[in-house]
Amino acid sequence: MSPLIRPGDVVVVEPVSPPAVRRGDIIAFTRPDLSAPVAHKVVRIVRKGGGAGKAGAAAEYSFDTRSQVSTELDLQPVRGDQLIGRVALWRRGDRTFPYMTRRDRWATGWYHLRETVARWGRFG
Repeated sequence: MSPLIRPGDVVVVEPVSPPAVRRGDIIAFTRPDLSAPVAHKVVRIVRKGGGAGKAGAAAEYSFDTRSQVSTELDLQPVRGDQLIGRVALWRRGDRTFPYMTRRDRWATGWYHLRETVARWGRFG
């Protein structure tokens, strides 16, 4: 399986706060042991602290991630303070690719199907 984002692609990252990250997003983050940022898919979100019982306490987030070509989780979870943002799109040569999660693709596909059928006059 080849990676979705390949070396040499130009990646556009939108700033996002840790609570806004969803499972399936590709996030960009930093690691102290690496010189360049990394972009991996979020597999699991762990939230610690905060909540209704602790007034004013901020929750701490960490993300279990994996690369597109691996089935194994990364060895270290990504802490919320390492988060740069969410990958919005990337360019490969002269082509631009928006990143959409499976849920986004399903919703967009359903919308287009509904609009097509509505033009035929068979759908409300």
